[in-house]
Amino acid sequence: MLLERAVDITETEARLAVVQEILNASVTEIETARLAVLQNAELDPDRLGAVEAKIAETAFTPTGFPLALFQVVERVERPLERFTFRIDGLRRGVYTRPQLEDPYSDGDDYLRQHYTPLVASRVLLDALQAARFVRRSPRTAAGWWRSVKDGMAAVRAAGMTPLIIRGARNEPSWMIDWHYDHTGRARPADMQLEHRAGQGDGYDFHLNETPVYSDISAQEFTWIVAREMFARVEFEDFGGGRMVRAELTEDAANPWKAKLAVEWGRSVIIAEAPVWRVSH
Repeated sequence: MLLERAVDITETEARLAVVQEILNASVTEIETARLAVLQNAELDPDRLGAVEAKIAETAFTPTGFPLALFQVVERVERPLERFTFRIDGLRRGVYTRPQLEDPYSDGDDYLRQHYTPLVASRVLLDALQAARFVRRSPRTAAGWWRSVKDGMAAVRAAGMTPLIIRGARNEPSWMIDWHYDHTGRARPADMQLEHRAGQGDGYDFHLNETPVYSDISAQEFTWIVAREMFARVEFEDFGGGRMVRAELTEDAANPWKAKLAVEWGRSVIIAEAPVWRVSH
């Protein structure tokens, strides 16, 4: 038979408080022990080697824009100008020996996907900075279109193939209206837009038979360049096919986190060709 008994709320809350205090102390003790193990754990060189290999898997392969444009893409075993990319917020325990945290769900693929476009953008920036270019600063959309046509004509007059590079797919702003004007009445009468399949990463569409690409390295400009300008890019091989050097350091603000620095070397050589830089 069940017996009814009044519940002493004050006594119950006191007991729950004791239990909570014990649990909190246990969690603190466990976390302190975990942190001590983490701080004393060595970084696993095999894990860092796997990270380097995963980043190099696609970053230095001439399959996307702009690397696919270069006539020669070569790996060389000599020192080149180096550049370092950094990424914060990685879980340090993923890279220790023994491994103290579960690996990321996609392995190291996220690092490959992060660094591959960064390498491509840096190479493109080197090429654009090395070029001697004609400057145009039109004040209107119509003036921009005239300058772009002049640039394409200059490249073709030199017997070369024009390409257009802009900083982002929404630049310049009036191209959005022109691109999505299905009636064809808003855009200039002599402008033809066409999307072609199988053009690779970075490709947007063809503008009057000229492929248009987007990359942050173009900044706030529209560049009209010759495909033939992209002559040669070399990447430094640090030895044994090692294309990057990765270094992991502890985050001083959070010992559970780490910072990854990825160093690589390159040399970008361009050929003499017409180049136009149009402001927008």
